[in-house]
Amino acid sequence: MSEEFLFLVVFPTAAFAAATALSFWFGRLKTQLGLWSMAVVWLGFTVAMIFGLEQATGWDGLLYVFGLLFLALPAGLGALIGGIIGWKQKENLTHA
Repeated sequence: MSEEFLFLVVFPTAAFAAATALSFWFGRLKTQLGLWSMAVVWLGFTVAMIFGLEQATGWDGLLYVFGLLFLALPAGLGALIGGIIGWKQKENLTHA
């Protein structure tokens, strides 16, 4: 497995799958604390990447762009999709 395949396919897919599964689980349990904590972690990572990109000079900023495109973007989309689907699939329990 080449490094290019690892960085362009495996890492974004893993970020998307992990964020989707975790937010689906939090959404299914209707755990707002879990969903908000995932959002805060994602926002912190994204802000750190943007701040690092602003401070970088020359080709050094390319690492931050790749972090945003191949980690933050798939994780954010996965969390959004998984959270919405999980929240909507919550079963309505009736107590007998």
